[in-house]
Amino acid sequence: MNNSTKATASNLVEVTNAFERIVHWLFAGSCIMLFVSGFGLMFHSLSSIAALFGGYYVLKYVHNISGLLFCASGLFAVLIWFKEGALLSGDDMKWIAAGGGYLGKAEGMPEPGR
Repeated sequence: MNNSTKATASNLVEVTNAFERIVHWLFAGSCIMLFVSGFGLMFHSLSSIAALFGGYYVLKYVHNISGLLFCASGLFAVLIWFKEGALLSGDDMKWIAAGGGYLGKAEGMPEPGR
């Protein structure tokens, strides 16, 4: 890669900020923890999951705290999506109808935004 093709801070587009990334990873991580701890609580034949966490008593608390994190981060995620305009607008419909410019060169394509 030569110097002319290297990305610099001036030509990068910020798609998400730090808060949005933190919300995303809290949402994803708590979802995975709910899945794993839920399986450990539901299927006692998978007692090795409970053993990893220190027993069923601890696993129940991990599951409950993960549920709270999942709800809180999910609420923040929905608020972020609607703040950015999660509802489709007229420009969005034009962009979708033109295939986003991927199916050919479309004239008068609206800006896709972030």
